[in-house]
Amino acid sequence: MMKKKYLFIPIIALLTLSACNGGKDSTPIDPAPEDEDENLSYDKLVYHIENLGFVTGEDSPGKTNEFDVGGTDLGYPLYIPEINKTYYFFGDTFTKGQSGNWRSNVIGISEDENLDDGLTLSSFVSTPGGYTTFAINGHHDNNGFNEVTKIPTGTIDIDGTIYLFYFSMFDWNAPGDNKMNYGGCIKSSDFGYTWKRIYDLTWVNPESNNSKANIQTLINEDADNMPNKGNIDIEDHYGFDMTQIFPIDGRDGYIYLFLEGGYRNHGPKLARVKKENFEVFDEYEYFINKFDDNGNPLYKKGRQGIAYLLNKSATQLISNPFGEMTAFYNSYLQKWCMMSATGSAIMMFMSDKIYGPYDSRCVIFPSSSPVVPVGSIYAPMSSENMLEEDGKIMYLLTSTWLPYYNPSFIKVTFK
Repeated sequence: MMKKKYLFIPIIALLTLSACNGGKDSTPIDPAPEDEDENLSYDKLVYHIENLGFVTGEDSPGKTNEFDVGGTDLGYPLYIPEINKTYYFFGDTFTKGQSGNWRSNVIGISEDENLDDGLTLSSFVSTPGGYTTFAINGHHDNNGFNEVTKIPTGTIDIDGTIYLFYFSMFDWNAPGDNKMNYGGCIKSSDFGYTWKRIYDLTWVNPESNNSKANIQTLINEDADNMPNKGNIDIEDHYGFDMTQIFPIDGRDGYIYLFLEGGYRNHGPKLARVKKENFEVFDEYEYFINKFDDNGNPLYKKGRQGIAYLLNKSATQLISNPFGEMTAFYNSYLQKWCMMSATGSAIMMFMSDKIYGPYDSRCVIFPSSSPVVPVGSIYAPMSSENMLEEDGKIMYLLTSTWLPYYNPSFIKVTFK
């Protein structure tokens, strides 16, 4: 069973650009050039948008079908300074389109230093025999333990160790909050060729339609789906709306996690942990979206923090329902940026601080834009390493569901 994406339906209000606030201040910005076909832009912050072609498939610069990667989505970027390469973590992957040799995720490798002509993937993480393999595979089982697939949600390099967060999907057809089993984390110390579960970093969805017994079995499997390798108990690892996790270095000694749940039903929340305690579940602190008298953000630690965030929409950084997201700092805009598909557009939300408020926003492009070949857009993937000219130019991957199940590579130039 394959993943079902939603199609974005144009919403007139969202495309009312006067409602979009962006940039360093409120100073009026020069209007875009008259020739909109040559300089597509949909927001006062954006000067130009250009599609540089597919990232995967037979029409991509890297001809990735030769690696048995003919159809996939997502593509979370991670620059690895130790080897001077960028890894791209994709989702459900097939030989062609959405059929053949289903792997729940694969890792593309790029040494491309000229992104202006498109993104070239020169290889994929593979077995010694050359088989393009996965970081952690899904059961692809609608019966048994009821896990259809495992999908990456974010990745980070901490002192040469790669950490990859993912979610375990129960059933794409279940109601929104009932779809997922849990969010988990694996790590690799050999640049992605072998992976180990970090069992303690498990956030179980208490509203999953799967049985408690099945989820208990799933969360103690290792990265190769072998059973009974972990020793955690489901009761100790409930995490409400925390199954989709995106990590980022806050540059202040903390790693921050943007937390989502319900699969595109809710806005993101925030947690943090000291870098040296990254693998310890009870050391995480959860932002309650309140501040002390000096303007410092307030957090609650451990299970107390998780319980506090339960059913509290006010703890969301943004009220918009979020899909797959990425976050980074842009020096040109002087903002922390979060990107996701929400409403009917690829949106970027901005803040002076990593914890918000994210009260500036920008339409990168709507589903109706000719910058992408179809209207089913989702999952804008970018990073600080995909910015040029100090952030004036931003490259991103954007996925489409049908008929082109391959991410497009987009160049955005800000004013």
